[in-house]
Amino acid sequence: MEDRKSKNARAALDETVSNIELTLISIIQAIPLGILAERIVDPMLHGEWASLLYGSIGLLSIFVFWSRAMIHTLSFIGWPLDFTHNFLYILTTLIQSAVIAQIANPSGWYSLGVAYSIGVWVMYVVDLRMIRMQLSSVADANARALLQDVLDDQIRNIRVYFPIGTVFNAVAWVCVVSFPVTFVEGGWHIALAVLQLIAGCLYLWEGYGILRRRNDRILRRNIDAVD
Repeated sequence: MEDRKSKNARAALDETVSNIELTLISIIQAIPLGILAERIVDPMLHGEWASLLYGSIGLLSIFVFWSRAMIHTLSFIGWPLDFTHNFLYILTTLIQSAVIAQIANPSGWYSLGVAYSIGVWVMYVVDLRMIRMQLSSVADANARALLQDVLDDQIRNIRVYFPIGTVFNAVAWVCVVSFPVTFVEGGWHIALAVLQLIAGCLYLWEGYGILRRRNDRILRRNIDAVD
């Protein structure tokens, strides 16, 4: 009887924490969206295509942050509540907002982009501990397979995607600052932005695949939690 009560209590707490997380993600991502909405008006009215391109990347970053955070929440976020994880969400959103505010300033965009990449990188490293703790404590085959998929994706981001993103932003910033005639006045910063847009679209599309792959396992885990 006590085991059943414990299981039900854990399921209820998991749902509560998940709802807190989903609410937090949606609220904080409204901040960069609001900044983008304010900054994109003049470029839209005056046909400033370079700023519109950076604005598109900013919107894409909101899509990516929101969707990946949602996938994380559905995949492994539960009781106990982890303040460090949530505080990092807020911190990285603050930096993301600062980046988006620079849509008309390539130098500021890429310099703050370095800070944003590092911030999200740190957040993924911190979450790694949470994922490994859960993986070590579950015995159910479906739940273990789900968490292993989460762990593999987490490590791929930490070892591949975020190092590449950080280096790209750093190199782009050096190019813009060191060779302003070529990259700013000559417009070659647009090529850097296009590369960033393409990479962001591919990363967003990968998120669609991750969610489709995990859908059945997430459903099965939640069914098992209330059986």
